[in-house]
Amino acid sequence: MIYDIIYENARRRLDYLTPLPVDCGKLCDCACCKGDKDTGMYLFPFEEKFYENLDGFIIDDSELLYSDGTPVKFISCTKPCDRHTRPLSCRIFPLFPYYKKGTSPKAILDSRAKGLCPLLYPECACYIQKKFYSEVELLGKYLAKTPKGADFLESVSCILDDYLKLKG
Repeated sequence: MIYDIIYENARRRLDYLTPLPVDCGKLCDCACCKGDKDTGMYLFPFEEKFYENLDGFIIDDSELLYSDGTPVKFISCTKPCDRHTRPLSCRIFPLFPYYKKGTSPKAILDSRAKGLCPLLYPECACYIQKKFYSEVELLGKYLAKTPKGADFLESVSCILDDYLKLKG
């Protein structure tokens, strides 16, 4: 399946690449890794298969739907995970490959992270590695070429638009 190839490649490329060349969790006491059963991340299309038999994760249906009406999967952690098992949403945080049909995905700061991630403050955003932006965009470009991937990226991009309108 094409998604297996995209995800294996993305996971490998993002395994050690982080927003900063140092552990950014030291800035916020790992705020993005502290969750409970109600907080977590969307899984990219078909990504749930990587977590079905792994301890420490709960996978549920989210309220976000693909255009065919099936729910996007949501993952939450029950304990700290091994860095190498992080879902793609965690690996690319605090960025997201923003996408609208007919455009090319663009790595942007994920507005949902405002107040959680210090890298979203204007004076800090410039420190995010350019290579990190490039890798997030590359992931988006590959996913946008697949039906479910494009659907997912566009749906989450609409959420980001709505979030910005509400939160400013």
